[in-house]
Amino acid sequence: MPLRPKSAPKDASFETETLNDFLRAAGQGDETAFSELVHHVAPRLKTWLMRRNYSDSDAEDIIQETFVALWQQAAARFDPLRSNIYTFIVGIARHKAADRWRMRNAAVNNAAFVPLDDVADTLQSDAGENVDALAVRQALKLLPAEQYQCVYAMFYQGLTHEQLAANSGIPLGTVKSRLRLAYSSLRKNLG
Repeated sequence: MPLRPKSAPKDASFETETLNDFLRAAGQGDETAFSELVHHVAPRLKTWLMRRNYSDSDAEDIIQETFVALWQQAAARFDPLRSNIYTFIVGIARHKAADRWRMRNAAVNNAAFVPLDDVADTLQSDAGENVDALAVRQALKLLPAEQYQCVYAMFYQGLTHEQLAANSGIPLGTVKSRLRLAYSSLRKNLG
């Protein structure tokens, strides 16, 4: 069986120089050059994203955000002596993908978070008439000291998350985590 001849390899340096020229021109406002750059790079970028298990729609969104950022500012910052054009563009895409992941996780965490200001009402409605003040006090005693202090400051001192963090010198994220853990523990112990 005869082997098929391999196609001639593309001249990578020619392609890189051409793309560098497109990016340089795009940095000066040349829409045609930018369109050519997108035409050459977007399919490779989409393949790169799809191999990292991004959905088709997420990959398209990340590509769009990448090229918007490239058009707005990054084209002027590209230095071909410091990096390859593909490395530069993939770096921007990685940052956009990470931003998308963080936003998605923040939305999930915020949707699941119930403010502790309403914990007593929530516990009453979740557990019905069986939960009374004595049971809540006993459940509060079971909390670790750090969580109890946060709950106490929220309910009895009326502090907001920000005020509690500022007064105690604890980072805001730690305060919120402790409150979230306390709420979870209270729900488990009461119901």
